[in-house]
Amino acid sequence: MPGARDSYEWVDLPVGPQPIPTWAKGLKVEWLEGYGNPPGIRLKTDCEAREWAGQVWSCEDGRYMAVHEDGRARCYYHHGAVGETALTRSEGGKLVDYVGLATAQSDGLAGSHVRITMKDGEHAGREISLRGPWCGATPAGYVDTAYINVADPRCGYPPERHWTQRVGTAGLLITEDLFLRLLARFAPECRCARVTTLWTKLEPVRGDWDEPKSWEMERRRLAARERAA
Repeated sequence: MPGARDSYEWVDLPVGPQPIPTWAKGLKVEWLEGYGNPPGIRLKTDCEAREWAGQVWSCEDGRYMAVHEDGRARCYYHHGAVGETALTRSEGGKLVDYVGLATAQSDGLAGSHVRITMKDGEHAGREISLRGPWCGATPAGYVDTAYINVADPRCGYPPERHWTQRVGTAGLLITEDLFLRLLARFAPECRCARVTTLWTKLEPVRGDWDEPKSWEMERRRLAARERAA
């Protein structure tokens, strides 16, 4: 439900042929009508889009982020100190003890460990184990998406089913510029707005709506109350 300080402004989609990465094969908007959630973005890919060769990470105020030149990014949050720690990893099917850089253990991702290589800073070029990192706010300039890798037979449903019925992987960020190009290519019937609520983000808008989802749903609720009065 829009609050008194909530606002939006329309954002134009690019016109004409637009370059898109070769891994991007489709886009579907999940409107989630009947729920208060903003529309969700699902991408069709032919690879594990969160992984790429030479992936390196930077850290700023506890936000660890890896950025690809084609518009992809990954992001985790962990404010624990980094230090030399006794660790264990799998090598050749066996568990091997070693000493490496790691954060303190936290409870994000059910306590899972994510190994990353640092791009810069004190630990440039070294691997760090983020122990229990958290997902958090989408960085400014990015859109949070899920993706379905149709080239992976393990993605949850038989291959004859449409890709939108398969299980997706969360946590792929894409730049706003790439999002607008993908929306224009794969869902040109949509509009787009920059919506400000607790934060500001780009949000797809159905072509038959006059305003973004929160405003459209509130208009429907008010109309239903008037009819019932």
